[in-house]
Amino acid sequence: MSRRAKGKGKGKAKGKGKGKGKAKAKKDGRAFRLLSRLGISRGLMGDSRAWTIVAAFTIAVRVLKRLFGGTPQTVYSETLRPGDCLVISHDREARVVKAPS
Repeated sequence: MSRRAKGKGKGKAKGKGKGKGKAKAKKDGRAFRLLSRLGISRGLMGDSRAWTIVAAFTIAVRVLKRLFGGTPQTVYSETLRPGDCLVISHDREARVVKAPS
C-alpha cells in the first residue's frame, strides 16, 4: 500500500509553520552552489537544455567573480619570532603572546 492510500503525506497541516521559526537565508552561496551542481549534472552531463543554460550562467558568474573580485584586504600583520603565539579571538583584539626570554 502506498502512503497516499493510508492517508499520509498529502497536504500541509494547517496553522503550523506559518513564518515562525524559519531560518533566514544564509549569504554563503548555498543556493548558488546547488544550482551550479544541478546545472552541471542535469545539463552538461544530462540532456536538459534549460539546465545547460543554468550551468553556463553559474560558471560565467564564478569566472567573472574571480577576474573582477579584487584582492583580499589585510587587516592585521605582525612578525612572529620562534616561540611566539598569535591569539585570535572574537571577544578581544588579536594579539601576539611573546615567548618567555
